[in-house]
Amino acid sequence: MHYVFGCGISGSAAVKLLKSFEIPVSLIDSKNNQNEIVEKFPDFSDIPIFSNLDQLHPERGDTLIPSPGIPLDHPVITTFREQNCEILSEVELGLRYFNGKVIAVTGTNGKSTTTAMCSHILNENSYRAVSAGNFGTPPCEIILKERQPDVLVLELSSYQLELIEEISADVIIFTSFSSDHLERHKTLEKYFDVKWSLVKKNPDIPLILSDQVIRYVDTRGINVKNTMTVFDNSNTINFNFNHIAKAKHNYLNGSMSLAACEIITGNKITQKTVEKFPGLEHRCELVINTKSIRVVNDSKSTNVDSTMTALQSFTEPLILIMGGIGKMESFESINNADQVRHIILFGQDRFRIATDLNPNIYIQCFEKLEQAVTKSITLLNGQIKTILFSPGCASF
Repeated sequence: MHYVFGCGISGSAAVKLLKSFEIPVSLIDSKNNQNEIVEKFPDFSDIPIFSNLDQLHPERGDTLIPSPGIPLDHPVITTFREQNCEILSEVELGLRYFNGKVIAVTGTNGKSTTTAMCSHILNENSYRAVSAGNFGTPPCEIILKERQPDVLVLELSSYQLELIEEISADVIIFTSFSSDHLERHKTLEKYFDVKWSLVKKNPDIPLILSDQVIRYVDTRGINVKNTMTVFDNSNTINFNFNHIAKAKHNYLNGSMSLAACEIITGNKITQKTVEKFPGLEHRCELVINTKSIRVVNDSKSTNVDSTMTALQSFTEPLILIMGGIGKMESFESINNADQVRHIILFGQDRFRIATDLNPNIYIQCFEKLEQAVTKSITLLNGQIKTILFSPGCASF
């Protein structure tokens, strides 16, 4: 029996795929009862649905497919492990039925943009490519389509990689590495090891990474066997990304994406193909851009390093809105951003963040984001015309 744990986007896709192959499947979901699930997914009315976890009695030979957001020490996962059951990720399940090529993208920041760029470049060059995994569509859902793509560009989070035992890729991109998700992985070393497991499971395929990653690899004394392409400021391409606010940072994303796609196609790809990339919502997205006001939505920056990267794309004085639920990081590096004139904090950890910041900077704290935005607008003047929303935290 296959048990799918969690009926979110990836879990429901896994159930649909297993049902399509007439593989016996049950669903475990403690948050929603059977009626709620069947109302949302009428096709699930013919499968067992467990909301009371005490009713579970897994046996050797069963398979558990947990949603990636569920911690690996959850009692349900522990129960299945004790019975020597297979613990399988939705990504790995989908890949078992996929015969095309795979670009695997991981890293702390830049994953989604790089994933989307790869799909864009390949589609512009007559390949049918689809973004999947942590960004885009669950692989299991893609397999259900009548026509499969030529290439899957998979964004893989550390939560997904924790579950993946076997994954076969044709190219790996490791975009960046800095502190993140320590509330789950506990230490920087463990967090990196989960990310690096993708490389260890594919030791002989091309590996594209940033100098930030290779510097950390060197500190760990790790021997890299893969054919490597390392990108830093000296060899990235100066793409014309004037329509994207975070243009300079995307030079790195674009260079890595272009290199990966040239490996997949075996052909040289023009720079103009990359420059057609429209950018992504919520990633240094220009919401308002007039002579008197510039508002940039960078809500996908959910750690300090990502917010610092966003700030490096601005030279003009600005108001920074940040906050939410921190990830056990220090915010002191924000003090090095000379262009920040005011910082407006919101959310659960607003007061803790304030203790890390330079008291000489104008700082105000609010409970709600709406209050923070309202205050920021009042601070705009002839010298300060830019508001950057880059939380540096998780937000729910």
